[in-house]
Amino acid sequence: MPEGKDVREGILKGIYKFKTSTKKDTKLRAQLFGSGTIMYEVLKAQQILEEKYGVAADVWSVTSYKQLYREGNDCDRWNMLHLVRDREGAFCYSGGERCTRRVVAASDYMKVLPRVDRPVAASSTDVPGH
Repeated sequence: MPEGKDVREGILKGIYKFKTSTKKDTKLRAQLFGSGTIMYEVLKAQQILEEKYGVAADVWSVTSYKQLYREGNDCDRWNMLHLVRDREGAFCYSGGERCTRRVVAASDYMKVLPRVDRPVAASSTDVPGH
């Protein structure tokens, strides 16, 4: 198991931060989701974005797109039912992590996974202070 804060919980919840961008002097930021053998290409994309285009890119390892979908839907449901309270964010956007809606998900799965990350990406903008 990789070292790091919240990695064990992240693996069980469907996603964990694999590599944080080293680029700190930019306002441009993207989140790259990858899984399986395609992760090598995601890491190359991170390098290209940082070196050629000046975009900071964090890499997340997705252990279960299906679990991410469930988590996002649960978050949306909780937020709809608790309009007065503080809104919750999906797991990968909790713990003080600042994420944006600029998410690129790469997978080498042959089955189409249409918009499974939509609730996760949308939930990040609903969280106050995020």
